[in-house]
Amino acid sequence: MISAKETPMLKKVTLSICTIFCLSFLVAQYWDQHREGADLYGLEIAIKRAVSDLVDNIPRGASVAVVQVRARDFERIVRTRIARHIETNLVQEGVTLHDRNNLQIVINERGFQAGIEADAVYTDQELITLGEAAGTDMVLVATLDAGFGTNYTLTLELINVKTTRKFTAIR
Repeated sequence: MISAKETPMLKKVTLSICTIFCLSFLVAQYWDQHREGADLYGLEIAIKRAVSDLVDNIPRGASVAVVQVRARDFERIVRTRIARHIETNLVQEGVTLHDRNNLQIVINERGFQAGIEADAVYTDQELITLGEAAGTDMVLVATLDAGFGTNYTLTLELINVKTTRKFTAIR
């Protein structure tokens, strides 16, 4: 039985435990949200260099569609950010981007799984078919593989829809 004297002390202990739990939860949330930007910094540099490696293989006036970002160990929002970084770097290099919304409509109409940030892997033939249906000249797929610790391998594959020729940049 708990005595009347112990009740205020029990309330204080319970309140302290709840406060510690809530604070640790908030710190963990803050850490997760702010850690993502730091982790992607090196990746942003790799994207810039890989895009620069591929630009010479893109004919003048050709449109490029960033079709898919494969990154198993990352959430969809991170895959979307990676796609945006790739697109931004392509535009900075003077490349014409294919309309992302049009591409997503074609993906849905043709029954391709999940879309641009999907985990499913499209074959080269599916990518070419998708590019033809979307009316783009080239399709680009990015793959991010986690290594040991914080090391990653970024692979960009650019496929010419008309010639089916494939170009690769690895960082």
